[in-house]
Amino acid sequence: MDADYPTKGINIPRRSTAGQRLQLFGLFLDGVMIAGIIAFVNRSCFSLLVTAYDPNGPSSCSPGIILLVKTLELSSRAGLETYDLLIGDEAYKFDWSNRTIDPPSPSVV
Repeated sequence: MDADYPTKGINIPRRSTAGQRLQLFGLFLDGVMIAGIIAFVNRSCFSLLVTAYDPNGPSSCSPGIILLVKTLELSSRAGLETYDLLIGDEAYKFDWSNRTIDPPSPSVV
């Protein structure tokens, strides 16, 4: 992904068998990380795994949402086809998604 944004992406040099890279993205203010995202990224999909922000930081400007928007922009610019918010029913996911997928029911074999 492009590195010309006010976020910093750190590649963790480990690939899964599916060719995914685990990446850490951060939003910084005065050199201090105020929000972070950990994601799996492959050639076509950004899979958001974990988001976090500093609760003692400037929460009034929604740093977690700012970083989410920046990673959406970076994903689009990189030509990724899917931005997957993965599992969970956090309210922001419904604000940013155009569909939901129900997980399969567990089966006993």
